[in-house]
Amino acid sequence: MHEARHGQPLSSELLLLVGAGEGTPVLPASGEQQRRPIGVVLADEASSVAAKPAAGSRWCFSDAVESDPAGRDFARSTDCCTLRWTPAKGRHATATREISRGRVLLRASAAAVASTAASGAATALLAESSGRDGAAASADAQRVGLDASTLALSLELLRSGREAAEEAAGSLLTHREHLSAAEAEAWERTAQRLRSAAASSGGSGCSCASGWSDEAVLRLLLAVHANAHPVLDDATASRTVGLGLFPAACLLNHSCAPTGVLSFEAGGKVLVVRALVDLRRGQEVTYSYLDEPHLFAPWRQRRALLRAAHRYEPSQPRSREESEAAALCRSRLPAAALGELEAEVRALCSEAAAAAEEAEEAAARGDGPLAPSAEERLGSACEAVHSLLEGRLLQAAHPAHWLAHDCLAALSRAARALGDPERLAYASMRLIAAREQVMPLGTPGLATLYASHGSALVRLLRAGRFSAAGSAEALGQAEQSLAAACSIRASCLGDEHPLVAATARALADVRQRRRQRAGGAT
Repeated sequence: MHEARHGQPLSSELLLLVGAGEGTPVLPASGEQQRRPIGVVLADEASSVAAKPAAGSRWCFSDAVESDPAGRDFARSTDCCTLRWTPAKGRHATATREISRGRVLLRASAAAVASTAASGAATALLAESSGRDGAAASADAQRVGLDASTLALSLELLRSGREAAEEAAGSLLTHREHLSAAEAEAWERTAQRLRSAAASSGGSGCSCASGWSDEAVLRLLLAVHANAHPVLDDATASRTVGLGLFPAACLLNHSCAPTGVLSFEAGGKVLVVRALVDLRRGQEVTYSYLDEPHLFAPWRQRRALLRAAHRYEPSQPRSREESEAAALCRSRLPAAALGELEAEVRALCSEAAAAAEEAEEAAARGDGPLAPSAEERLGSACEAVHSLLEGRLLQAAHPAHWLAHDCLAALSRAARALGDPERLAYASMRLIAAREQVMPLGTPGLATLYASHGSALVRLLRAGRFSAAGSAEALGQAEQSLAAACSIRASCLGDEHPLVAATARALADVRQRRRQRAGGAT
């Protein structure tokens, strides 16, 4: 993960360096036996790279990959992709042949996974170990953006033993060279506390922590922070259940127009990358480091998030640049007025999200029907967002403007929590149209929107909310939406995923209802 440098010099920790000085030969002299590059390297690429200095040293990519644990793990995890290196992208993966959408590109095993339950235990362990230093430990963690999940995963790797942990994380980027002096000191203190905490819990299987130096723990902690993946549940592929380190997947770069999509199997122990589009031979395999809502944010926001979280200078794909320009072209508001409208959108969407979250948590607890106060709060939030969207925003901006995305996403979530199928059908269909204008990719989030639209129409049909002619049209739209959801989910998650099976059952029910209606009409 995070290999891209986009023309910037690569640090010496990107790959294992061969030789250290300007006078150190890298390629063997004429007549000497050359070391055979493994299959992930093209000979001409290795030669061209080896002839140039990188970060003050000379090195040979083929030699580096042979001794790179992440590179070896990658080679074991795929039969249709290869690793390459360029100054602009660093290590990155490309397709070795033409690949159809939905095909598995990579099946990466976890070096370690920490469940969400383990996060609380890890935080408690560090606090107990810190003692009176607890406030300082908390301040350091806040300064560097260290969350409980990263801490728990680092502890899991420490428990696996130094050899296994360094095999998993030793060749991954740490972004240490980008830290400020204050950040570096905070990380160093945190690593010392983590090592002490691991050593003090030796009775729980952490006796191996005694083999670690503070420097080794620091590097491990930074590598986990830079490369770990949130793990989603197997059943719905939407709920975060932990954090994992998957070395092979860490070599894939980000794109705001991704060609791959992630899912998880075996209780989060296996990360699977599938083709999101039909890939050409030699085309790069990428995925989005941003979650799906942020992937549709304006470029200035995406760039700021990527810079802050992943310490590199991202580039905007031309397709996204063009779609964003098109979404801006119809704006009839001056910049100052648009800024005021944006602030209002943010406030209303935040309130809608908070109201929906309250209702979702109550439903998860099994509290039964919504309390009147919660129902009133959700209804007011839905009405306010809907009114702003129709009354002002869509009168002044393009339907695919990112503020429209935000309003529609907030309205869709709140309507689902409220159990309002009419608003849900409206918001989900509008959001589908907006997202497909910005980026026409069959993502898991788009599948959810199609499924929401289809199921909302079915609920309205069951409630008798359509005329006879309207019912026929609504059934047709429900079938189309559920068919799209089923197809996208099969491509992103695999044909055997339980979410695909559930969507297929809903689609079969709608088709049966259409057949019955057609039979009754004749």
